[in-house]
Amino acid sequence: IVALAYVVAFQLDEPMRRTMESRMNAALKGYKVSIRHLDFHPLGFSWDLEDVVVRQEQAPDPPVASIRRLSASVEWRQLIRARVVGEIEIVEPSVDLNLTQAREEAKDPVPVEKKGWQEALEAIYPLKINLFTIKDGTFVYTEAGPFKPLHLRQVNVEASNIRNVKSEAGTYPSGVHASAQVFEHGSLKIDGSADFLAEPHLGILADISLQGIELDCFRPLTSGFANVTIKGGLLGADGRVEYAPTVKMADLRHAEISGVDIEYVQETKSAAPERQATRKVVQVTEKVSEKRGVLVKIGEFDVVRSTLAFVNRGANPPYRLFLTDTAIHARNISSQSAEGLGNIELTGKFMDSGPAVVKARFRPG
Repeated sequence: IVALAYVVAFQLDEPMRRTMESRMNAALKGYKVSIRHLDFHPLGFSWDLEDVVVRQEQAPDPPVASIRRLSASVEWRQLIRARVVGEIEIVEPSVDLNLTQAREEAKDPVPVEKKGWQEALEAIYPLKINLFTIKDGTFVYTEAGPFKPLHLRQVNVEASNIRNVKSEAGTYPSGVHASAQVFEHGSLKIDGSADFLAEPHLGILADISLQGIELDCFRPLTSGFANVTIKGGLLGADGRVEYAPTVKMADLRHAEISGVDIEYVQETKSAAPERQATRKVVQVTEKVSEKRGVLVKIGEFDVVRSTLAFVNRGANPPYRLFLTDTAIHARNISSQSAEGLGNIELTGKFMDSGPAVVKARFRPG
């Protein structure tokens, strides 16, 4: 009987592959999926998808993502609770995004969350997915020019109890844990909980820790700001993020940047670009400030052993003002007046010579 079952399963592999590929592509908008092989295991009612490739329709080469193996099966541990749910394990996924693909995504009127990714994932397995894991993934963003790619390695993610099979409503019942190597020596850790069934979108509450992040690696993202250059520097930070239908909170408990060199260059006599940039900052701040259910807070933020410079090439003669050995200490910066006034203190050597001290207090908004 077992032998016969596997003979039948072998005959079903290709029809199932074609059907699943078709269902996933029917759910997706702007992307296409191809599956090289499907291996059906009848005794465990599970299957493995091998060499899954995702391409963007407007910029199909290179592929946006490739997955060496995707396994779908029954989550046997939940059968003890008389719950029949499934689990998905993604092994060695690789996401490769370039500037062209990022621009195509940005100008698409359909937002990412409405591209059908969840529906495509649900098309893989008939049971509701309750456990989702990613093992040893990579993420690469590449931009033309002399910049190194932005690279995340050893990406591991686990989201459990997605279907709330053992929870009460109104809580964050699902555990979420993630870790990754960021660039060459940095690290990222996420530990928290989520409600994947919240409406109109999921809710999550998580602690996030970043250590040893090299700011030089972000130069592809800052290259669009032609008048700002950032060289060197390491970032370390930890905080808590809550994103839910009724609450949106980012609480940066502590962050430190060390050894960074930041230079702002004004090319012309006109201050119009600076006024335009200031207006944008004011507009964003006004949207967040005092908004009910939204809190952006910085407990402690320090910049140490750094250099800040302002270059005016539009002046006659041109000049450069700078502070060396700069230290910035920001405390209690918040978008809500109930949190009180914020304080910033800056010290350094003006023109690498005279001592300089700046102290400021900030109101939200």
